[in-house]
Amino acid sequence: MFDRVLVPHERMIIDGDLEAYNGMLTARPGYTPIQATIRSTMKLRFLAGLATAIARANGRDKLPRFQAAIGELIALVSVAEGIRAGAVTEGLRRAEAFARGELRVEGDGLTEPKVTGVCGGAAINFFFPYVNTKAADVLRLAAGSGVLAMTAADYANPEVGPLMDKWLVGPGIDAKRRLELMKLAWDMTGSEFGSRAGLYERLYSGDPEINAQRWFRSGITNECEALVHRLRAR
Repeated sequence: MFDRVLVPHERMIIDGDLEAYNGMLTARPGYTPIQATIRSTMKLRFLAGLATAIARANGRDKLPRFQAAIGELIALVSVAEGIRAGAVTEGLRRAEAFARGELRVEGDGLTEPKVTGVCGGAAINFFFPYVNTKAADVLRLAAGSGVLAMTAADYANPEVGPLMDKWLVGPGIDAKRRLELMKLAWDMTGSEFGSRAGLYERLYSGDPEINAQRWFRSGITNECEALVHRLRAR
């Protein structure tokens, strides 16, 4: 932590403007959700791919249980890609609106909702923390205890290595490549790096409860409730 830092004033986006500072979250094009959804989507793709590769290496890809678990991840990848595309489109729309001096983007209430939220922001608040945590859990199941039982040092041992070459082979994969996959699974789920990455995904956009309360206070809540009251009034 640095307590004596000089930031050149010409590099400051906001300098002493409290109104601008307090309005940053509500009046911005949405570039943060774009980069966050791209990053999270690619991480989900990687975890799903690793879970698939390890399931095949362990001979578990033929079992309905693992086909269903990994198949769900692949479906969630497709959802994530839709969110990513929506975040890009939404960000461009907001940037164009801001260029016209409009700080709020609203729909016409007919072809789209009157109140528009930030789909990328909602995704990084709730969707991506859930799916990336789920993907890590599926990866743990696919890998099993092999991530703990074998090490590169064991393989390098002249007495142990040949035994691993004989007994550690999997369907269509030799012992060394299977061990590499297991160690990669450990790096993504059980190591200090993996544990930090998991915590990062859960709390990237802040306290989940505070985020949920903020969405409760959004105009979308009232718009959804109004549907019920309009139906009752008919």
